[in-house]
Amino acid sequence: ADGQLRLAEFAWDDGRIATSGSFAGVPLASAARFAGVALPFRSTLALGGEWSLAAAPGLTGTLTVRRESGDVSYTPGTSSDATIIAGIMALEAAARFTDGAVAATASLRSTRGNAADAKLDIGTVAGAPAGRLSKDAPLDFSLTADLPSLHFLQPWIGSAAVVSGRAHLDIAARGTVVRAALTGALKGEDLRIDAPQYGLHFTNGRLVARAAEGRVVIEEILLGAGAGTFRASGEIAGLAPG
Repeated sequence: ADGQLRLAEFAWDDGRIATSGSFAGVPLASAARFAGVALPFRSTLALGGEWSLAAAPGLTGTLTVRRESGDVSYTPGTSSDATIIAGIMALEAAARFTDGAVAATASLRSTRGNAADAKLDIGTVAGAPAGRLSKDAPLDFSLTADLPSLHFLQPWIGSAAVVSGRAHLDIAARGTVVRAALTGALKGEDLRIDAPQYGLHFTNGRLVARAAEGRVVIEEILLGAGAGTFRASGEIAGLAPG
């Protein structure tokens, strides 16, 4: 799959597996094909990293993946011939495993000013089957993102609509793997949504929302449409754990 892989260790002894090594210059596109995953964008991104893991059967060790070179690009909508370059200049994810517990971080930086940092901690539960992630394991997740260009999200939005503007996101989820309470806030400004096939063209948009105690409160949605303005607010309840 292109790139280079160095396997420094692989030992299998009485049900215990230990392995370590590193990789470099592995194209994301090749890795995706190998895994049977279709990427929503075009990629020249090449990845490198290293691992040192042991399973006995609880997983212990470290794994790191980072961008070495390249970028991703995409077309904003079916009616556009323009190609947008994401401008990724730093991308890294690292995880540490300790007898089945997980502590992971991820970060992203782009030349367009987009930045995101995420952190995930998953603990263990006494009496849980060894080598398996319990649904009752404690979870603590946080994500902070500044997106001065929402075009960065276009590959995941799809081609049915073109979205632009800027946003700030600061959210957290705490609880268990299957029952985590969401808290935080989302703010979007200068939002623009174009979906010609549905006759939609919104400009000068604004969105302010926050989550707490199992509720998502939409403090304001404001969208300009021609000479008119659409405003809305409200609340989504019933999102508490359990």
